[in-house]
Amino acid sequence: MNKGYRSLSQLFSKTNFIGSYSDYSKIPLMDIPEICFIGRSNVGKSSLINQITKVKNLAKTSKTPGRTQAINLFLISDRIILADLPGYGFSRFSKNLKDQLTQLINQYFINRKNLKKIFLLIDCRLGLKSIDLDEITIIGESGVLFSIILTKIDKCIRNHRIKNEEDISNLLKNYPSSYSKIFSTSIIDNQGIVDVQKDIYGLIR
Repeated sequence: MNKGYRSLSQLFSKTNFIGSYSDYSKIPLMDIPEICFIGRSNVGKSSLINQITKVKNLAKTSKTPGRTQAINLFLISDRIILADLPGYGFSRFSKNLKDQLTQLINQYFINRKNLKKIFLLIDCRLGLKSIDLDEITIIGESGVLFSIILTKIDKCIRNHRIKNEEDISNLLKNYPSSYSKIFSTSIIDNQGIVDVQKDIYGLIR
């Protein structure tokens, strides 16, 4: 195992749950870098977080969309915080709950001083939807560096995946100062997972 992979292995060797917060004012601020993951409900966010951190069931997965209704924080090897944000776009949420979650996410984007990067997840099979475009606009306005992660590429035919990557790349030319790159991932065969891990590692080097 070369030095680079040993470093990755060491970074993701210990992950602890910090807490779950539905009130932004109660989220602790620690003096270390922070990243977050966000996406539409049922985009595969929890499964991807578990694959990246190498901890089964760290983020709770469910066949029922919309289970994450708070910001969940995890501490990775005492060096970086990973935040699992509520999914957006779940139609069965009440208007009141939708408004509360939107406010919580917006407060997080605006106020987290140590937030180094936002990872926005897009289901490769579905591509960009209008609600994703709205979220990208909000993220772009926050000024925080962000990347797109295409999920479930094992369930997406190659030409469709390439078209989605091209569409996203063209759209993100509108955000030259804050957009980073696209990752194409699959938790089934581990495609793209190491690339995301390396990107996270690069934020703390």
